[in-house]
Amino acid sequence: MKRIFPAEDGNRIPLRNTDGTRNARALRGSFTLIELLIVVAIIGILAALLLPALNKAREKARGIQCVSNLRQVGIGISLYSDGSDGYFPVMMKSGSYYTTWSLFLGYRYYDVNGNALSGFPLAGSLGEKLFHCPSTVSGGGSRHLFTYGILKYGDSGVMQNSALQQEFLSKFGDVWRRLSADSKFYQFKRAKRPVESPLIADSGYSVAAADSLRKGAAAVKLDSDENAAAVKLWHNNYGNLLYFDGHVESRSRAQLAKQPLPVTCTINMDGRLFLSGE
Repeated sequence: MKRIFPAEDGNRIPLRNTDGTRNARALRGSFTLIELLIVVAIIGILAALLLPALNKAREKARGIQCVSNLRQVGIGISLYSDGSDGYFPVMMKSGSYYTTWSLFLGYRYYDVNGNALSGFPLAGSLGEKLFHCPSTVSGGGSRHLFTYGILKYGDSGVMQNSALQQEFLSKFGDVWRRLSADSKFYQFKRAKRPVESPLIADSGYSVAAADSLRKGAAAVKLDSDENAAAVKLWHNNYGNLLYFDGHVESRSRAQLAKQPLPVTCTINMDGRLFLSGE
């Protein structure tokens, strides 16, 4: 029996002629192995070219959502401080549990096993997702430890650079308040230049803490890392920061180092830690 090939007009074309040679008309509708390999290779090349652009576009979208999160967090902080004589907690201790800044805006309290704790006064009701950059993942049970990072400065010994410490106090105001070793606050009404003073930032860990590469850090410093945590530039090596006055800015490493109150310790989105001068 002759092998046949369906033609476009519905008539079936023999794959071979009566003399046994291959029918050229039938072959016009099929691919050779070489042609298929070439098509696959072209698709692979196009995918390789498009993937970085797609990743950048996705990260840009996450960055936009991150800005929205920080603006809403800023509103929550403003409402809290307005009702608390201008104070906002950086950290407090309730019994044997340390509470970070996000918990005072309505974030649920969890122990290390993920169990919700009771008996803590919740000051607000902001949704949990607002406290996490979309480019990060939650940190298991203690999710409040892997939020955006509040910038710790003003307290004695927090900054490595003593000159920067004095510059902050003289130019930006003595906003740091320590009620006890475990109760630390910012007093917003003492801020002299709130539009230039960063408060909450994209944060995360360096490669030194590989198990936490996709997690945020609840508190970070301006000019040094703390347990491999620092301001992290999640969005195509740009980081979003909420300032004391409530506005949000997207900044690169170079821009952060040059702003009036500089941030000189940052982590790129790939986990590399950079200090001033590098």
